[in-house]
Amino acid sequence: MSHTLVGADRQTHLRIVAVALAAATAVVAVSVTTRIMRTDRAEWLQVVKVGTPTLAAVLDATSVR
Repeated sequence: MSHTLVGADRQTHLRIVAVALAAATAVVAVSVTTRIMRTDRAEWLQVVKVGTPTLAAVLDATSVR
C-alpha cells in the first residue's frame, strides 16, 4: 500500500472512496434517525416576530444597529 495519494494505485483510491461513502452514509443515517426520534418539536420550533428597529450604539455620528 502506498503512502501518498499521488502515487497510489487503483485499489487504494477505491478504498478511500469506499470509506468516505460509508462515513457519509453513517452521518446521514444518524442525523435522520435523531431528527425522527425527537418528539419535543413544540419546544424548539419558535416563531420570532420582527419588532421595531432600535439603536444599539452611536459613535461619532455613526449609528450602528
